[in-house]
Amino acid sequence: MKTFPQFPLQFPLQDSWKKEDFLVAPCNKDAFDMITQEPLGPQAALWLIGEKGSGKTHLAHLFSETLIPAERLTQEEVPSFAGKKVVIEDIAADKTDEIALFHLYNLLKETKGQLLLTAREKISFRLPDLDSRLKTAPVVKIGLPDDVLVASLFLKMFYDRHIAVSGEAVNYLVTHTDRSFDAIRRTVAQLDNLSLSAKQKITIPLIKKLYE
Repeated sequence: MKTFPQFPLQFPLQDSWKKEDFLVAPCNKDAFDMITQEPLGPQAALWLIGEKGSGKTHLAHLFSETLIPAERLTQEEVPSFAGKKVVIEDIAADKTDEIALFHLYNLLKETKGQLLLTAREKISFRLPDLDSRLKTAPVVKIGLPDDVLVASLFLKMFYDRHIAVSGEAVNYLVTHTDRSFDAIRRTVAQLDNLSLSAKQKITIPLIKKLYE
């Protein structure tokens, strides 16, 4: 079994969107480098693809202070974004005003602004003009975490909850948890609840109860 050290990382106690607080790993380095470079590049739009909990929102905050959930984008507010860097989060079929997004794309292209689209997967749009423009936009993906990042994420999430865990417990979790950002988050929350209800520390025997 591999051994993962308890990395001496200084994690914040609440969400922090600072550049130095983003955990860079092989699975997200391309996305991190693309999002944080200045300037982004000649393209007017960029897709950022990754599963839930993969760090898309953190990267979005590094890209811009203007973050808009896709379902809340309206045509009326589009003119106010001229020349800005804008993030439209969680693009999904049937949850986006495609006309508003089309006007936003054209506005940012004309005014030298930039558009970041985050989603779990790249989608096609019903509006032909919008689909043709965003179909050619570059795509950068966040992949599944490797063992070292999984261990780091467990340590961070336990730290955020003020929970001390041993290296052995983290090792066990790394080898028994689905390789998914969302699964890691759920596991930490479930173990926290189990620990409180059982009035026990999070040890390997307690972790095993979660998988029974």
